[in-house]
Amino acid sequence: DYTSFENRQKNVERLDEVTKQIILKGHTPYNPVGMLRYFDDDVRLRKEHFVAVSDDLLSVCDALMYVCGSPGADREYEIAKEQGKIIYYSIDEISYAD
Repeated sequence: DYTSFENRQKNVERLDEVTKQIILKGHTPYNPVGMLRYFDDDVRLRKEHFVAVSDDLLSVCDALMYVCGSPGADREYEIAKEQGKIIYYSIDEISYAD
């Protein structure tokens, strides 16, 4: 169940590790889950703000790394597919940058 705290925390840790691996391959990743931490701490920021920022950043990405399913990840996946972006499902599919 994605909504349990334990599962969400496992997903955060998994995404953080994938983000590090992408950096080590020489790419510049955007991890929306990392950005969520700012939104958790400030009541002025709502989900609509997060979605708008996330959509803007996704629009300039070359590809999407689909790590695990969640409402947000599934939404980003659909947007990336509509925009014709490359979609990776494993870190092994991503080559090292030149």
